[in-house]
Amino acid sequence: MIGSGQMGQGIAHVAALAGYQGAERAVRRPLKSAMATINGNLSRQVSRNLTEDSRKAVLDRTSPGDHGRIAYCDLVIETAGRRSKRSSARSSTTSAAAGC
Repeated sequence: MIGSGQMGQGIAHVAALAGYQGAERAVRRPLKSAMATINGNLSRQVSRNLTEDSRKAVLDRTSPGDHGRIAYCDLVIETAGRRSKRSSARSSTTSAAAGC
């Protein structure tokens, strides 16, 4: 997951709940903040229907990543905005790292 904004957090959260191992890479928003949001959302789910062990397992499946790990991913999702000049450079770096 490239981009840790609201959309990136949501996709990472749902993918980890489904059992997928994921790596998240922040672009603008600090990754620590994104992980705190995901943890808060999971904690709210614990009060409804998710066990504490499941919450911990989901957090374990979501980890910080870097461009070097992208080449080993089966799927790369970029949720970062395309408004900045940095976006085209980031896209090129991502494509190169993924072997595209």
